[in-house]
Amino acid sequence: MATIPNPELTYAVVPRVAAFFSFSGSAWIASEVLRDKKKREKVYHRVMLGMSVFDMAASICFFLGRWPLPPDAPLLPGGIGNQQTCTAQAFFGQTGLATVAYNCTLAFYYLLVVKYGMTEKAIAKRIEKWMHALPVVIWLSTGAAGIALEVFNPAFFDCWIAPVPINCAAYGEKGDDRPPCTRGYLAPIFQWAIFYAPVWFMILLVTAIMLAVYCSVAQTEKKNDRYSSAEFGRASASRKYSRRVAKQG
Repeated sequence: MATIPNPELTYAVVPRVAAFFSFSGSAWIASEVLRDKKKREKVYHRVMLGMSVFDMAASICFFLGRWPLPPDAPLLPGGIGNQQTCTAQAFFGQTGLATVAYNCTLAFYYLLVVKYGMTEKAIAKRIEKWMHALPVVIWLSTGAAGIALEVFNPAFFDCWIAPVPINCAAYGEKGDDRPPCTRGYLAPIFQWAIFYAPVWFMILLVTAIMLAVYCSVAQTEKKNDRYSSAEFGRASASRKYSRRVAKQG
């Protein structure tokens, strides 16, 4: 079985490199929207701006790595913080969940425009506020739950949902010779409740929405094909738009 030559260096560098590029890309998108008045007037670009801001916050938390952890945190060295800074990192790290939620709202935007033919003005007036509210509510509610239940603790290379001490008998785990948990006893439950389950639900939701968008476009083009064939005795051009929508999805 292969081993990592220098795990301390690897886990100190690799997450920060990924976080740097993630932050840079999101910052570029945000600056593009903020500098262009026409883009700021579009719901699509405002959604992209919100998504980018939350991704920047999550990237910063990821870049910090183990720095916010207490110096005596287990597994890997590098901690220079305390429990409060650790909790703060995990709380703001939940903005990554809000980024995924913004992906849902973006897919929903496509559905409204392509399948239901809603105008930019109608979406901005009736729906856009909920498109921004959903990610914020998801972040704040899951973050507040994590703080209240003390499940935000030192994990592997950052602070996340974990029991303390790391080898304690958390909920659903056999006690054996493990010490009792002093914090985060319910961490295994809340890893699913406030992260994995919402992420998988939103992944499946986005997939379903984009399939609906593609089917709507393909159905419209199929009707146009029949009309063109009946009216002019020939088939229309290949369905380039539906293929573009499929690729976008």
